[in-house]
Amino acid sequence: MRQLPSAPTRGVDLVRDVMYRRRTVGRLTSEIEGRKLVWQDKPAAVKQPLSPVPVDASRLDPWNPPRDLEHASRYVCTCDACGGEGKLTCGLCRGSARVRCDDCNGEGKRWGHAKNGARRLLNCQSCRGKGDLKCDYCSRGRVDCDTCKTSKKLERWLSVDTWSRTTTLSHPPVDFGNEPIERDATIIATARGHSVAATDLSEASGWIEDGWNRVQPELARGERVYAQRFELLDVPSADLTYSVFGRQQTVTFDGLRLCPPSVASDRVFARRSKFLKLGLVASALLLVIFALCWIQRGAYFTTDRPSGYLAISLLGLAVICGLAYRGLWNFTLGRRRRAKFWMAPALVPALFVGASICLSSPSIERARSYLALHDLPDTEIELSGLGADADDVRADLGLARVMDAKTCIDASKLTSAIAAASKQHARAIAYADDLALAGAKDALGLDHPQEASLTLNCATQTLRDGPRGHAMRAAIALTMARDCRARSDWDCTFMQVKAAEQLGSKDATALAQETYAQIETELDQTLTQLRAERDTSKRVDLERIGLVLATHLEQPSSPVASADVALLTSANKRDTAQLARDEEAARRRAEAEERRQAQLAAQAEARRQAQEQREAAAASAFEGALMCNDGTESPSCTCGGSHRGCCSHHGGVAGCR
Repeated sequence: MRQLPSAPTRGVDLVRDVMYRRRTVGRLTSEIEGRKLVWQDKPAAVKQPLSPVPVDASRLDPWNPPRDLEHASRYVCTCDACGGEGKLTCGLCRGSARVRCDDCNGEGKRWGHAKNGARRLLNCQSCRGKGDLKCDYCSRGRVDCDTCKTSKKLERWLSVDTWSRTTTLSHPPVDFGNEPIERDATIIATARGHSVAATDLSEASGWIEDGWNRVQPELARGERVYAQRFELLDVPSADLTYSVFGRQQTVTFDGLRLCPPSVASDRVFARRSKFLKLGLVASALLLVIFALCWIQRGAYFTTDRPSGYLAISLLGLAVICGLAYRGLWNFTLGRRRRAKFWMAPALVPALFVGASICLSSPSIERARSYLALHDLPDTEIELSGLGADADDVRADLGLARVMDAKTCIDASKLTSAIAAASKQHARAIAYADDLALAGAKDALGLDHPQEASLTLNCATQTLRDGPRGHAMRAAIALTMARDCRARSDWDCTFMQVKAAEQLGSKDATALAQETYAQIETELDQTLTQLRAERDTSKRVDLERIGLVLATHLEQPSSPVASADVALLTSANKRDTAQLARDEEAARRRAEAEERRQAQLAAQAEARRQAQEQREAAAASAFEGALMCNDGTESPSCTCGGSHRGCCSHHGGVAGCR
């Protein structure tokens, strides 16, 4: 029983019946020898002639072969493996003499890094982009035949192959291993001989009729029995019936030693073992599912505080699973009292698990205490495990986060997380408006009106349309008007002054008067410069500046003499026309100069081309071929230079070609 899966150390109480009996077993041991004729071959000499098969192997008896069997059966034939060619097709490249490149899998490309470091497809370095390589194991797709060693012929002859074996068959079948049979059975009768016949077994007459044919060996072709030994045995046995998990099984113990059967013959313990393994798997899954369900309850249950309760719960569940497994172990063996003994203590850890689950739950009071201490992360974790009952605390948490914000934009984003109908939402909006107004004041104090305007836009429309919003917007407009006046941007200045007046600013009128005074001063300076200026282009610029200044002064609050405006207008028209005439004359002079430069360049190009033609003609005359009187060209002279010594072996100089 120790060898059976999940078996107890004591199993006497599982036994239901034991029956003793004796069996008569016949055992026949046969020694068998076999022979057959086989062809042997070796590479033949190249000069050996081919010859026919001298004998028919199927007509020869391997038990009575000729004395000179090897000599009588020897002959020379064509090699069957290569067909008499001495060469075989290479199995690696299949005769193509090329094999696929393993580095690129026959594609010719592989991923690599270029010189600039970029990763892209490059030609394979092994096959140089071809995808295949030369086969190193053959020559032009052919290899030498290993059978005939390139001789194209084989020398063959017959030889006798022998073997022997021993078989032991018994009926009914028994297996006592390699131990002597006398240790497990009583030998009643024995018979030995070259071949034991049924007539030699007078003591086994009652057994022969049923078992003799069952112990005869099966002979293959070419085999025969040359010795046999028969033993008639008296084998005691015990059939034991046991019950596990409501199922019974009977096993047999054979021999005087009562040898146990193989473990593989057991079925009920194997089935019980599978059932118990399923119980272990279910226990492990229960622990995993419990942990996952605990984590899925919310972020609160993954923090440090409930982690201790989680450990206690998992430990309690592990104890419950262990006790349940031990109770199941005894229950499947039919030991119900022991099963109850192990299952009853499981109530104690079950109470611990229930108490841990209850104590680990979050509470609103704890969340309020965290919020009172301004511990916002712990407050959020505590609230993550609560339901709709904690919405008021969640709104307080959102308001606390808004109060921690430093800018209106951050406060506005955090305000969206607070319920719109709550009082905390209104307080958060009011705080965000205060941040916007304070930020605008700070930016305005640093003389950044654009930034102040953007910061004020973060506030609600109610604040911007209220008294505080109007005052801040008017201050921003006045600051921007002063910046525009410093840049002499009069349109921008008067637009911002007008916006400040509409918002109720009292300083807007004074700023407008200051602006008009500055414009009159600049206009007087411009007229003074205009009277002294003689350059037409500069006069035009000054006249335009003066017209702009005069235009801004044509306001009901600051009239300007129409005679000055008319004078500036007529002077600007006259000077503008004169400037246009001067520019046209300058343009014509520039065009005339460009045409003159183009003519000079064309004349220089013509002279250069004529010089190149003369040089080419001189070079052609100097390098021309010199003809001899025999009609051939001079091998060493040309037309240019002295002809002394030329064509001395060709009849003299005839002239140039």
